[in-house]
Formats: sequence, structure tokens, C-alpha cells
Amino acid sequence: MFRFLGIDANAIFYPERSDVDTMLNQFQRMLAGCTGDELEMLLSINREILIHTRRMDEVGEVETV
Repeated sequence: MFRFLGIDANAIFYPERSDVDTMLNQFQRMLAGCTGDELEMLLSINREILIHTRRMDEVGEVETV
């Protein structure tokens, strides 16, 4: 039922968890519904975004969370 509604069961049973854990869980739930082709595409895109973001952060142009 939680998965169908898109609710993280951990948020109900373990409310003391951090926001980072919550974001990670949301990301994992989203990925769990993807096809293999979608996962391959998302992985490629996200690698490039991280490379760019980290480079920009090194020169102080982008602030990462």
C-alpha cells in the first residue's frame, strides 16, 4: 500500500531519520519504477550533471547541498 501511494514507510515507522535519508529513499523509490533503458539513461545523465556541478563548485560558482 505504501509503495502504491508513493509513501515512504520508514517515515512513518522511523520519523527521526534525517532529510538526507528521506531524499535518498525518495530517489530509490523513483528508480525502482524505471525500466532498464530508463535507468541506463538516468545514470548517464546524472553522471554528467555531477561532474559539471562538482567542477563548478570547485571554482565557487555553484553551491551544492
